Amino acid sequence: MKQITPQSLERRLRESHFAPYTQHKMLAFYRTIENFAKKQRYLADDHQTIADRVTLMAIPEGNYPAFTPEQLMRFFIVVKPKELAYVATMAFGGARRNECTQMTKEHFNFEEKTAHVDRVIAKRTMPRHIFNPDCLFEWLKLATFPEHGPIMTERKVGNITRDVAKLRQVGLAGWEDNILRHSFLSYHLAAFQNPHNTAYHGGTSIKMLSKHYVALVSKRAAEEWFNITPIAVRDYAEKQGLTHLIHW
Repeated sequence: MKQITPQSLERRLRESHFAPYTQHKMLAFYRTIENFAKKQRYLADDHQTIADRVTLMAIPEGNYPAFTPEQLMRFFIVVKPKELAYVATMAFGGARRNECTQMTKEHFNFEEKTAHVDRVIAKRTMPRHIFNPDCLFEWLKLATFPEHGPIMTERKVGNITRDVAKLRQVGLAGWEDNILRHSFLSYHLAAFQNPHNTAYHGGTSIKMLSKHYVALVSKRAAEEWFNITPIAVRDYAEKQGLTHLIHW
């Protein structure tokens, strides 16, 4: 810990590609470790707390950003087969990013068309079934799953979000952290208008839904969102002259 500087800690957090809220939570956790180390005299009494000298992006207030159905279709055009399971599970199932990077093919039941997040990988160890619309398993059928390990690693997630050139090929200007999950929560809430159900499938709280997702998107747009199938994307790509970019 003596080798860590405010600048190095700030840089690591900013380059983590986690949302501002998560970065602040991680910084608070590091501050707790520092204070413990000082009490145990692992650090000198005059040690200046590194966490107090780190400046991060402010946590946004109000609604989180969401993709439009058309933006998601454009995004699917350039998604690789090995990325499909991650993208579809986030967009249509409501799993968190850190849950997806631990989920394996065994978490999906293709025969019964169900998927779950178990106690080991769920936030606050609260297991749940993720939402399982027909479109999710249509995409999963096209996905390339690794023989062993998670459906997507953190490093590969970073590759998806940083590939600006690929996004620009389909008219997408950039990427907001966790936008697929934020979009799911917004559209699920609008489609079913049942906060308790949305909170369960998303593994979040009614309070968070009320603060960030209420009335963000229309019910009509939500119906379009959960009807984005591979066939719908191919039809859209053909009309836009973008079928040459599809590799699934």
